[in-house]
Amino acid sequence: MVALNALAWLRFVVPDLGEDPPDFLDGTGLTTNPIYVQDLAVWLPALAIVAVLLWQRRPSGIFLCGAGLFFWEIEAIGVAVDQWFGHRADPASDVATQGGVVLFVVLAAATLVPLVLWLRTIRQRVPGPETLGSGSS
Repeated sequence: MVALNALAWLRFVVPDLGEDPPDFLDGTGLTTNPIYVQDLAVWLPALAIVAVLLWQRRPSGIFLCGAGLFFWEIEAIGVAVDQWFGHRADPASDVATQGGVVLFVVLAAATLVPLVLWLRTIRQRVPGPETLGSGSS
């Protein structure tokens, strides 16, 4: 997922390298896209590290995987809502589209599957409150 997301962003960024501002920012008033910067510099590398930790079955990887899934779920829902309001405010906009709404609703639904599986796995591993207090008294 990290590689696919990075390739999706780089598909827009690489052809416009050296242009100030790049063509993909036409009409936005921005000189750079903060979403690309955040994702390429922070979130995608961080989640790549989480993927390695998860692959190695380290406890930190298992925990951080859940945090990443929650993050992506909330992010997908938030972007879908943002796209919906943006498209309603300016239906002619190339930045906020109905297609963006559909894409991120589908992404939220797809992310929900591994998130629910992760929650079920964690629930089986973590002792409940009834077992935590059942030590010797």
